[in-house]
Amino acid sequence: MTAFFPPCAGSQLRLGLGGAPLGNLFTAVSDDDARALVNAAWASGCRTFDTAPHYGHGLSERRLGDALRRHPRDAFVLSSKVGRLLRPDADAPRAQHGYVDILPFNQAWDFSAAGTRRSVEDSLQRLGLPRLDVAYVHDPDAATHGAKAPEVLRQVIGETLPALQQLKKKAWCAPSAWAPMMWLLCCRCCAKPIWTC
Repeated sequence: MTAFFPPCAGSQLRLGLGGAPLGNLFTAVSDDDARALVNAAWASGCRTFDTAPHYGHGLSERRLGDALRRHPRDAFVLSSKVGRLLRPDADAPRAQHGYVDILPFNQAWDFSAAGTRRSVEDSLQRLGLPRLDVAYVHDPDAATHGAKAPEVLRQVIGETLPALQQLKKKAWCAPSAWAPMMWLLCCRCCAKPIWTC
């Protein structure tokens, strides 16, 4: 088999597999093809996998968990994201945010402490796995939230990150990180020493 995930030059680090396509980004992918993709990535050495509730409204998490569950949990690194909750809605459009043939949910922004805990727990249930290794704060930036971005940033610093620290103590997730579009946001968050690695 061709090694699609060879070690990077000078180290044993490898690229990871991003889960957006597993959520039917732009085009529908069958469950069998999604499983085959994860299996091929594993066979070629990939041990880092990323997903998010946003990716197909939970579809990516469900498919990735189904494919990874047969492997020892300590054998891979798994990340997902917080900031969006999924609300069930039988009338939800089947195509949203660039994803097609998705699960029947609508997204709601929620960076609150309670929303963060709910997001991690929901992700673990969809994955069928006991913990995340990394929990990213998904899209808390000005490009996404416009004039509300300063309010979002205050909530991320005041609620989201402390909630992730509490979940780390419960061993539901390990380090927290950011998935923003702007470097300035990271700099502002790093100026607030409220968590440990």
